[in-house]
Amino acid sequence: MNNSALRIEWDDNDKRQVEEAKTHYRNARKENRLITSLDGEPIAHFKPTLLGFIVKETELKEDEFSVRVFDETGDRRLIWNMKNPDQVKEAAKLFDEYIKKGWRGYTVDDTGRTRLRIHKFDIDTQEVLFEEKSPTEIMADFTKAVKSEVKQAVMKTEKIANFVKSFKNTKLVPRTYPG
Repeated sequence: MNNSALRIEWDDNDKRQVEEAKTHYRNARKENRLITSLDGEPIAHFKPTLLGFIVKETELKEDEFSVRVFDETGDRRLIWNMKNPDQVKEAAKLFDEYIKKGWRGYTVDDTGRTRLRIHKFDIDTQEVLFEEKSPTEIMADFTKAVKSEVKQAVMKTEKIANFVKSFKNTKLVPRTYPG
């Protein structure tokens, strides 16, 4: 489906680079991605002497679909089987959660390019890409929230002022005790 790949190379004399590459390797394994040597041969175990590897996308089977999320944690790809009703229900729930948060969802074609923006979950869309709000949208939401808070504070102040005004003609008499 998507032919994108990540190429990782390092100097085996630099421990920091080796550890970083090992972390990339472990993360790719957790995500069930295909890992090959720089020559294109599949590799099963990380070795510092490899000096590099390529992480390829997991190919989607005909009955699978995926949701891809680009956020502060990086690029995550979550895959569900369309024939499993529980997984489809979970995918629909996740889709709705991201849309409610203001994220933008796009369909992805066979070349891995985004095409149309979508607003509702569609089981026939094999791959969906989610992107977080743009900085402009985040700032607009923040500004809107601040204006709302200020308006509420002003309303509370006016209510207190009106309450105090209602006692303008009230006179307080000192309390006296018999005898």
